[in-house]
Amino acid sequence: MVTLAFDGRTGASGDMLLGALLAAGADRSALDVLERELGVRYDVAETTRCGISATRVEVVLADESTSHDRSHDQSDGGHSQDHSDEIHSHEGTEGHAHEHTHAEGHGPERSYGEVVDLVESMGL
Repeated sequence: MVTLAFDGRTGASGDMLLGALLAAGADRSALDVLERELGVRYDVAETTRCGISATRVEVVLADESTSHDRSHDQSDGGHSQDHSDEIHSHEGTEGHAHEHTHAEGHGPERSYGEVVDLVESMGL
C-alpha cells in the first residue's frame, strides 16, 4: 500500500493538485468519466518555469480550443495572474496570442447542487 500525505494549508489549486497527482503516477484515464459527464477537458502537459519542471493541467470547457503551441517557455509570458475574469487573453514571448475560458466556477453552467448530484450519480 502506498500512502500519500497532503497538507491542505498550502493553498494549491485543484489544477495544481491534479498535476502533482498525475506526475506522481495517478491514472489519467480516471478523468475520462468526468470529462464526458461534466463537459470539460483536462489538457495535461509538461512545463518548466524558473528551471522547475512540473505537470501542468488546464481545465477547459470541452467545446473550446486551446490549440496554441505549448512548446515555448512558460515563464510569465506576459500573462496576467488575475483570474477574476472568466475569459482572458495571453500574449506569449513568441508573439502569439490566445484567449480561453477557464472551466472552474462554471460548473459548467450547473448549480452546486446539480454538480453534487451528478458526481454522486457517477459512483466515484
